Amino acid sequence: RLAAQNILDQYQLRDQLELDLPLSYRALEVGDLIDIGGQKDGPFRINDIRAGAVLKISARVQYPKRFLSFRADQITLAAAAPQISSVPAIVAAQLPGGGGDREATNLVIGAFARPWPGEVTINDDISGALTARMKSSAIIGELTKTLPPASSCLWDKANRIELSLYDGHLSSASELETLNGANRIAVLADDGVWEVIGFEQAQLISQNSYRLSLLLRGLNNSSPPAPAASAVGNPVVVLSSALVSIAVKNDQLDTSLALRAYAGSSDLVGQPFSVQLSRGPAIPLAPAHLKAALVSGSNDISIGWTRRSRIGGNDWGGVEIALDFTPESYLVSIFNGSAIVRQLESTTPFVTYSQADQNADFGASPPAFDFLVQQVSAVYGPGHGTFGTFVA
Repeated sequence: RLAAQNILDQYQLRDQLELDLPLSYRALEVGDLIDIGGQKDGPFRINDIRAGAVLKISARVQYPKRFLSFRADQITLAAAAPQISSVPAIVAAQLPGGGGDREATNLVIGAFARPWPGEVTINDDISGALTARMKSSAIIGELTKTLPPASSCLWDKANRIELSLYDGHLSSASELETLNGANRIAVLADDGVWEVIGFEQAQLISQNSYRLSLLLRGLNNSSPPAPAASAVGNPVVVLSSALVSIAVKNDQLDTSLALRAYAGSSDLVGQPFSVQLSRGPAIPLAPAHLKAALVSGSNDISIGWTRRSRIGGNDWGGVEIALDFTPESYLVSIFNGSAIVRQLESTTPFVTYSQADQNADFGASPPAFDFLVQQVSAVYGPGHGTFGTFVA
């Protein structure tokens, strides 16, 4: 075999090319491949360059890579390994974070590809900076039946989620396991808000298709005051360790991020996509338990509410939930029909609407009116609001 390889090397040494080129070709370097017009052999790989009045180039025919069998008279072209490419499906969900005035939301990114390319990296499409790296495939799918909205943080026993997964498996959990954080998915609603949902029962109804029931809706403060439905085809992602979570900076809210996903180290082009980031998951939650009543012995009206918090708002222990936005501040808007006639500010979860203000706004004490209460962030401004009605 060694003798046969030497014969092959000597044969290739005969296929040398010597030529002179003008200095305008000085960009050529040793190792470059060139084609010469009129030469049936080629391409040629440059193995020597000598500069003078002209460039003296030595090059050799670049044969396809060969290997020799044990019989010296048989030369076989090496088989190239097939390159299998995959275009990943990307899901990027903006979810509520730890709350407060700084980096209050997270961008959760997952990727699915078959075959999995080893890793999927996400770069900023403008700066090229690395944003995220996924080492394993996420479980991603889409709805096959419209999901109606429902109240948050309560068991939804009326609705079912029907979905189809690209790959992966879902299984049922006990009620206690579901309450403790098992079986969490994020579903994109028609208004662009991602809702975090827990499920207790998972029924396989066909290949890669499931029906989920006994749902916990709007978890992690993910549901707005007026949640929207989720249409057929909306994406669904299982919240797992396969996802990467990135804190969203305040100056990124209400902007669109231009990103590019690369499927493995051999993907030099990537797949561009964009993510719209909203203030909705960051601003204060809508207050709860609104009430309005006449103050005893006067025509003043007392309006009160209960503050909600993105920080430990679901904790059972303690006397009062944590204050996530400081300083504590609220805005109460008084309506006459659809028009706002007065706005009252308060640093406590109640305010008094005096008879003098009522007379100025309505001409007399009104028999009824609507009002809106919002907690105010020093950074984000007024948060989600809750409407209430006063009836004398």
